Amino acid sequence: MLPFMKLPTARTGIGNGKVEGGVAAPINYSVPDGWTVTLGPQLDVLADFDGRGRHLGVTGLVNIAKQFGQFTLYNEIWTNQNFDPTGTVRQYSYDIALAWLPHPTLQIDVGLNIGLNRNTPDVVSYIGISTRF
Repeated sequence: MLPFMKLPTARTGIGNGKVEGGVAAPINYSVPDGWTVTLGPQLDVLADFDGRGRHLGVTGLVNIAKQFGQFTLYNEIWTNQNFDPTGTVRQYSYDIALAWLPHPTLQIDVGLNIGLNRNTPDVVSYIGISTRF
């Protein structure tokens, strides 16, 4: 279980100025031949759009990954359900990513998220670099 909290540090116009939080419960299964299955349920307590109350948000994902030497390929179905009283927003995407571990303390990621409904951005791409100190 991973509890988390968001503090309002963004300037006006970027953030909502509210404390929000929740809990995630990632579950990983290692499967033979370098496969991994990850389930990612998450519950959020979010500020209402009008700023007067709180509501529930739910995020979930199913991720299937395969390791090939220094590379790992990820395939994922993701959803977010935001139950704001002004209107529920449902988002769905298919996500694919490739991680490369050129050194035990360095990882490079590239990915593409493809929206599956009108409430989700059509395409989001990213590149990332992570290091362990």
